[in-house]
Amino acid sequence: MIERGYQVFCPFGGMGAGASGFAQARVDLLGRSARFEVLGGIDFDAHACRDFELLTGVAELCADIEDLSPAEIRQRWRRRPDCVFMSPPCKAASKLLSDAKAQEEKYKKMMRLASEWTTRMLEAWADDLPPLVLFENVP
Repeated sequence: MIERGYQVFCPFGGMGAGASGFAQARVDLLGRSARFEVLGGIDFDAHACRDFELLTGVAELCADIEDLSPAEIRQRWRRRPDCVFMSPPCKAASKLLSDAKAQEEKYKKMMRLASEWTTRMLEAWADDLPPLVLFENVP
């Protein structure tokens, strides 16, 4: 059997549920096999970072994405991942908040995080972009 591994990275990794799903994913078809290896993640919540490591066996950087430069991302993760899986905060886009509440600066700032990460990611791995970027948006 020919086996192929793909690396996944999870900014906004939270407690690691998405990363854990990738780590458990495997396909065997026509004499070929594919699986994912979790490279790590980023989250600002220390409790979530501990859970991420418990679920995946891989450390998650405890930091705010806004505080990381593309150079710091590239220094920490030199090789770009094959897949970037992100589930950025989207409270303001959900129906959980009123329209007035969603316009508060706190929630507007959260809505910019996906764009800010994407810009940093594109700069960090500009010479070798990740071939797959998945955005999860929970309604």
